[in-house]
Amino acid sequence: MSISADEIRKIALLAKLELSADEERAYGQQLARIVAYIDQLELFSGEEGPESAASPCEAEDVAEPLGEIGWPIDNAPDRLDRFVLIPQVKAADRG
Repeated sequence: MSISADEIRKIALLAKLELSADEERAYGQQLARIVAYIDQLELFSGEEGPESAASPCEAEDVAEPLGEIGWPIDNAPDRLDRFVLIPQVKAADRG
């Protein structure tokens, strides 16, 4: 798909960009490739194929209880019970 120079200028205006003629051509080519790729994606029907067993690299998504939080908190430099303590961050006084 081709994108006209007028369409590129309109997009640039909406994005508040000032483009040179070379940039308009370059961005036009890039946008044309993006739109062509999107057109290819529209051809995908999204329908599932026949039911089959899950492949070895796919596992069933099963919710499990979180359990005890261990090592992430154990490695914290400063903590209180299950909470990680961090230094207080204050904005610079602009008074």
